[in-house]
Amino acid sequence: MPCPYFFPTEQFARWVRPPKLPLGDPYTGLCHANPASPVDPGEAVLKNLCSLGYARGMCGRFPPESGADAVRFCITEDGDGLIRLLWVREMDHHPCDQGRLEYSLETQAFTTSHPDTIVQQQAQAYVASYVRRRTRARRTS
Repeated sequence: MPCPYFFPTEQFARWVRPPKLPLGDPYTGLCHANPASPVDPGEAVLKNLCSLGYARGMCGRFPPESGADAVRFCITEDGDGLIRLLWVREMDHHPCDQGRLEYSLETQAFTTSHPDTIVQQQAQAYVASYVRRRTRARRTS
């Protein structure tokens, strides 16, 4: 459940032994808590807050009036060339809002998109991590 203001940009190679992470793989990225001025949060904040969510009260950039503390993703279906996933924004570990997205393996693009570019980018990172793991698992079986 990454922070709702975390905009993942690329895999984070320096994380030697990452824990199980909400986006699957570790990612570097930017904090968009102030959309007019995105910032690199730094490695420690990235690892401990951005990647894990629920940073309210712990991160100086987290807006107190925010309607969500974290974003959760879950693959609901993988078949016929489509990956369907559910997204949920949470506050105090309860859903604020939710919806579904669909990703085409053929076009390597979402057939539906989220109006919030941060949630959309997080969904892209989540699906990319899922596809990498899925491909590795098929190669080893």
